[in-house]
Amino acid sequence: VSPNMGHACRFGPRGELPQHGFCRKSNDWVLEEGDGERDSTSAVYTLQPTDDTRTSAWPHEFKCQYTVSLEEDGSLTTALKVHNTGPTSFSFTCALHTYFNVGDIADASVLGLQGCPYEDGL
Repeated sequence: VSPNMGHACRFGPRGELPQHGFCRKSNDWVLEEGDGERDSTSAVYTLQPTDDTRTSAWPHEFKCQYTVSLEEDGSLTTALKVHNTGPTSFSFTCALHTYFNVGDIADASVLGLQGCPYEDGL
């Protein structure tokens, strides 16, 4: 799972930013000690603006926190929080998705999209 964030975030061949936005490929994520809400079964990663993001991708001040937690029942939960830390408002898009290891794509299917608009990117 990787967080993607950006204004007009590009999912596929559209938008102003690189595909999947700028957060996904950033090397500036910092592993925090914790957010006080979770115990040692959680990892909290924080991304904040740099000179590079301000000039090349995202001119706004922000704090993005991505939390991954292993719950008592063995399930994995994730949460993404975006805080506007600057004086001006901004709009953004976020997406969290998984990458599944599939032996043969011909054997994969997605169910439950009847009546929903979707785009097949493969």
